[in-house]
Amino acid sequence: MGTSKCDFAIAGYEGRQKVHHNMKRTKSKYDARYMLKNPSTQKIYTNSQMLADLMRRKDQYPGLAPLLEPWIQELTARAQKNPDAEFSLHCSDATEERALARLKKMRWSDLESLAQLLYRPLYERNLKYGDVTVRDFVTYQASVLHAGETPATRTRLIGCLKNYILPVVGEIKLNALDADRQTKALKTINQKLQNSSEPVGSSTRGYVKRAYRGLILAIERSGWRGCSAGLRLVDLLKGSTDPNNAILRSCRVAHLDDAQRTALFRLLFEPEHLYDLFWVALLYSGADPADISGQTCGDIEELTLQDGSCCYTILISRRVRKLHDRYSTLQATNENFPIYKFRRLVLTPWAGDVLLRRLEQLHALGLSDDQIQEMRLSSEKPGGAIVGPEELAKRLQQLLRQAGIPAATLTRTDKQGHAYRQTVKEDIALLQRDARYLAIQCGADEVMLHAMFGDTWTDTDEEAYLDLLGDRYAVARWQRLRRWSPLAPASLPFTGEGCLTGYTHAPARHNLRVDNTTDHSVTLTLRAPYALNAFWAQNKKGGNTS
Repeated sequence: MGTSKCDFAIAGYEGRQKVHHNMKRTKSKYDARYMLKNPSTQKIYTNSQMLADLMRRKDQYPGLAPLLEPWIQELTARAQKNPDAEFSLHCSDATEERALARLKKMRWSDLESLAQLLYRPLYERNLKYGDVTVRDFVTYQASVLHAGETPATRTRLIGCLKNYILPVVGEIKLNALDADRQTKALKTINQKLQNSSEPVGSSTRGYVKRAYRGLILAIERSGWRGCSAGLRLVDLLKGSTDPNNAILRSCRVAHLDDAQRTALFRLLFEPEHLYDLFWVALLYSGADPADISGQTCGDIEELTLQDGSCCYTILISRRVRKLHDRYSTLQATNENFPIYKFRRLVLTPWAGDVLLRRLEQLHALGLSDDQIQEMRLSSEKPGGAIVGPEELAKRLQQLLRQAGIPAATLTRTDKQGHAYRQTVKEDIALLQRDARYLAIQCGADEVMLHAMFGDTWTDTDEEAYLDLLGDRYAVARWQRLRRWSPLAPASLPFTGEGCLTGYTHAPARHNLRVDNTTDHSVTLTLRAPYALNAFWAQNKKGGNTS
């Protein structure tokens, strides 16, 4: 059987659509049918042939058994009743147009899922040579595309893929999607974004860009390497009106200098700014504004050490997010909660002292322990609306201005080529960068930065991640973080190597020689009130490690 004008492409092969006019009926006279062609015979699948192929797919792909079983049960009944009949999915209606529309609405998704099961070996064989279209690739990989994103983000990325990308590149085969073809396609997508009837904002453009990059990465992971040029060409989707963030980043300071930091904390140490000092201390401990607004005072846990010191920790399991004009709390059990933000926050020792002063202040206002436990960390007083990241950012800008910390200024060029000065106000991100800088100065490595700030960290397994949430690692971080405090009675002067103004104790380096005179291994134990970095040096003369 050859091709027909009623044939259509589906899942990497072909199907057929027919409409039958039944004159004996008074209603629903038109039967619209979908059928699939057998790649082996190039004819329409019969019930027995389709059942045999589905049984083979069950042996070839055991993981697809839950999807295959319903079809096998249906085909078994059909094959027993009429094995040589052509398999079809059909719908009826009063007119041909309505019958076809109803068929597409009611049965197309079923037909597509069945075709993917039947034609999967053909798809995998063609994929090795890039002989599949982008649309077919997306069809087969739909369940894993952008799987690492949150459900809401993934839905939007898939929508951008279907609405903007596939209409342009969907019918192109992978082996034809070279750099030149992708360049033309991306320019076409860019024109579509610019000439849309409704204005396309920078957010949508960013999602389209992420969707295209994710598509190319998925093609690379599938084994076909001929489309990698798209990873660098995707920047063509960047509009001419997009801000040059590189210029903005280059003008922002990396962290506060000693004078600015001293001025800021001198202002915060004033009694009327105790509330601001408290949530700024949380920032320097690694929390971000969404964490501070989401947690309550009742979430603070206390660990008592052997020397009587107290280490305060908070399990970050709630965050706030802005929905239209109000804030809502996002629990860690919600699928939209960023999993890398679920962590145990360790308050720096000086932040623990500020916490105690804050609790004394609340008790002096007449609040009970139960009322304090229900207060959000970002709340200045109990009750009222949520004090969210936007409100904290506004308060900080006033504090930075009072402390004399200047805003960044840079020279920009408008569309007419005229130069002008732009002022970029510093915000909470400045203190977050300063907190990260201080943590590194205190000896924080990448794992510790992940545990403090909730950075994305992939080089760890579940067991190691659970270890980061435990008490032992919390105390280890607390030991390192106690090396710096703005509450130090006398800041040490800057002496050059490894010494930062504000250190409560100067970093010390000791060289120890260890000789093992026994004929077996021994354990060396080093104890100190602060964190230690121990390095072994090789004795080149003796050839032993000392």
